[in-house]
Amino acid sequence: MKRLLCAGSVLVLFAASARAEADLYPDRRRSQYQKDSGYALFPYFYDLPGIGNGYGLFGAATNVGDTYTDLIGTFFLGDVDGEAVGVNSLHLVDK
Repeated sequence: MKRLLCAGSVLVLFAASARAEADLYPDRRRSQYQKDSGYALFPYFYDLPGIGNGYGLFGAATNVGDTYTDLIGTFFLGDVDGEAVGVNSLHLVDK
């Protein structure tokens, strides 16, 4: 009985997908590769037990120089000092 129910369920699913039309799926409304640029800059403060306290600045820029490249970075000062920089979406081949 269990096998019959399972086989019937699979048959119903296959029959439903066979009748599906390509028009049911929406077209892509936006380009996959957008070139809208943007930026953000956020100050932050920290006070963590065992690490100490201090302040920092986090920044990000998207689609720099009319490309798809994103840049991010941060630095922090206080009981702990440091900085970090990152690059994202660096296309070696255009699209």
